[in-house]
Amino acid sequence: MKTWLFFTRSEDWWSLLIRWITRSQWAHMGVGFSLEDGTEWYFEALISHDVSGPRCAGDLERWVRKHRRRAYEMIVLPCDSAASQRVWDECIKLQGVAGYSKKQLLLMYLAMRFGLPVPNDPAKLVCSEFASRAVIMGGVDLREPGSVSHDEVTPGSAYLRAMDLKGKEHG
Repeated sequence: MKTWLFFTRSEDWWSLLIRWITRSQWAHMGVGFSLEDGTEWYFEALISHDVSGPRCAGDLERWVRKHRRRAYEMIVLPCDSAASQRVWDECIKLQGVAGYSKKQLLLMYLAMRFGLPVPNDPAKLVCSEFASRAVIMGGVDLREPGSVSHDEVTPGSAYLRAMDLKGKEHG
């Protein structure tokens, strides 16, 4: 089993707003898996919903192809099969945890953008916080060095951290 992260963006107003607030090219992310049988599945935390999955990775590809102004990227994480299994198990465990409303998410990101304390709710997860909490079970830390909080991870910071880890793996 292999573990990967996916990052998405579109040109709708919400995606543009999140990208502006977080100073990132990405607005959303999740955790995916390539299984030994060749199938691929993913989990994600959605606004005003909960952590859901596993979903067929083909659904994600169809979402991108449906509109030419959407994009996604996948980054395979340096996890062996046992570590990937721990990440999968954590994703299963986090299923059903509530997501934030758009208003709550907007307040969080605006606070982050302007250096204010981030008003978070420990009973809810945003997409990047979910991914960070899940992949740490496989030994991959998406938090900034020295940070102890998963709620400060954004799709953009997670992308940069994953690219850094990928570079160290190949370097």
